[in-house]
Amino acid sequence: MNQFKVAALWTVGKLLAMFVFAATSLVSCGAVYYGSSAVFYPEQTDFPNGVPPSDFMVVVQNRQAPRRDEAFAVIRWDRIATIVAKNPDPFRLSIKRYSSQSRDPWRFEVTEETSGYQVIEVRHQNTGSINTRYRVEGSRITPLSYKTDGGVGLAMLLIPVFLGCLWLGLVAARRSTRWVSPAIQALRGGGNGHQT
Repeated sequence: MNQFKVAALWTVGKLLAMFVFAATSLVSCGAVYYGSSAVFYPEQTDFPNGVPPSDFMVVVQNRQAPRRDEAFAVIRWDRIATIVAKNPDPFRLSIKRYSSQSRDPWRFEVTEETSGYQVIEVRHQNTGSINTRYRVEGSRITPLSYKTDGGVGLAMLLIPVFLGCLWLGLVAARRSTRWVSPAIQALRGGGNGHQT
């Protein structure tokens, strides 16, 4: 009977250690990443000469596309002039929201609309997350806001900090299961038990 209790305690201890390690590491790494992103990559709403960063994302619509999933695409700011030259009105969208999961996930939502303009928000994810908001008036696009989380570049810079977060998770896991070994030894009458 004691052997069963010992095995159960050992298993509970290992599971608890893994849970505490994962939770502590993920929470601390996430807090560091998103905190650093907020500090070093704040939302940008001022664009000199009306020109946003080159990876500012805009949605275009191909009204002749046979299928809905082929009708919408995201393009970078530096491709806008090429698109306008081929199609003078690709930026006013015919639906309020759309989400694409093919390759790089992205979605848009029309947040304001009148007969003269639309305000559109776009969220695009690849090696990083990019959120853009802009106003469409005919073929004219006015950038309103831009936010990136820093993506892989920021994550690479934070690797030493992430290693510290993993160490913190390891310490928390060991402390959370200090009671297991004494409990096992007590069940075995003071013999050597499994270490956690």
